[in-house]
Amino acid sequence: MLRIFALCEWFIHNIRMRLDRRPLILGKLTLKEIDNANQNIIKLVQVISSSIEMETLWRKHPKYRNGNTHES
Repeated sequence: MLRIFALCEWFIHNIRMRLDRRPLILGKLTLKEIDNANQNIIKLVQVISSSIEMETLWRKHPKYRNGNTHES
């Protein structure tokens, strides 16, 4: 779960850095920049959803259900 949050932080940081590097156009974002940020947020949500799904499947697996680690 910590990996998911670290990935979120990294993604959000990258979005902010890209927006900070943009040329200031009367202090407003261009439509293309807004669309790019929205696409990145959509990708982030997809990664989080699939990671949560995989974690849920892993926890339900009989081999790991009793607290065994991935490696055992």
